[in-house]
Amino acid sequence: MRTPEHCKTSAGPRAESQGAAGAAASAAEDGAWVIGHQSAVWRWLRWLGAAPSVAEDLLQETLMAGLGNPERRQWTHEQARRWLCGTARNLFLMHLRSVSYTHLTLPTSDL
Repeated sequence: MRTPEHCKTSAGPRAESQGAAGAAASAAEDGAWVIGHQSAVWRWLRWLGAAPSVAEDLLQETLMAGLGNPERRQWTHEQARRWLCGTARNLFLMHLRSVSYTHLTLPTSDL
């Protein structure tokens, strides 16, 4: 099964053609992009009901997915925020589906 083009995480020809200064500038842009969105995405995950530690893990996954998306450089700040929050929500829902609630028991006195 082939990986769809939009899921591949390649630095692309731009990064390959840059020197050390260009790579440092790109890393600085990436860092600024992450800092610009991380608190909003974390708050969104907490609002959805994620525990703080789960929100941290899902935040990292979400930001890595965003950094790997080649279209991200053309997004406005609001478009990026919308994409990141949608991705975070989907990851949280996948997390909820994977959690097993079999360890929870109902009190027998209520039955």
